[in-house]
Amino acid sequence: MVDNRLVENIALIEEQLEKHPGGWFAGGSEPTAADFMMLFPMEVFASRSPKPVPESFNAYVKMIHDR
Repeated sequence: MVDNRLVENIALIEEQLEKHPGGWFAGGSEPTAADFMMLFPMEVFASRSPKPVPESFNAYVKMIHDR
């Protein structure tokens, strides 16, 4: 049950990131509160997910940290 939800959530987040080539969740040129709220779940997915995560997850976390 949990694995299915992980796969669904990973796909949903990946789809959202693909919609915005700039990389931010809201699609603007600067990060918004949504980006900072997503940082923790993205860090957990990227570092501890039992399923492979897309490279865009690691890139997103790095982009926030570099900010």
